[in-house]
This record gives sequence, C-alpha cells and structure tokens, in this order.
Amino acid sequence: MQLFNRNACSPEFIHALDTVLAGGTARRTSWPEGQFLAPNPTVAGQIAVFRDHALSSPFWMARGDEERATDWVATPAAEGQ
Repeated sequence: MQLFNRNACSPEFIHALDTVLAGGTARRTSWPEGQFLAPNPTVAGQIAVFRDHALSSPFWMARGDEERATDWVATPAAEGQ
C-alpha cells in the first residue's frame, strides 16, 4: 500500500487515483498511447500498469512528479461493472 499526502498532490492526481481505486482507469497525457493505470486483476487493492491493454507491471508506485502532475485523465468504470 502506498500512502499519499493529499494536500501535496494535484487535484487531477487525486481524481485519477480515486477513479482507479473505484475500478476505473487513469493515464497521463504525457505517457505513450495505450499506457494506463487500472486495478490489479489478481491482487486486490493494488494498482497495476497496463500497456496496449496487457498487464505490464503488477505494482505501480507514484513518483513525486506524478503526484503533482496536472495532465491526468481518468475514465470511470462502466456502469454495471
């Protein structure tokens, strides 16, 4: 589990993180197309990195620049998922 000081994070990051933890996805516009964060399908409560819709890294840990970034785009989980 990774802890965040929400007061030191950008609102965009907080929204993206909350969306992923609720089952959605998030990505930064500066990342390569097809790379995004989503819940780890095998370990509850962990966030994983996906590239081209395939699991790339089972555990993601934010770096300081990611916590302050404003280019996060979040996509909520589809209704009924």
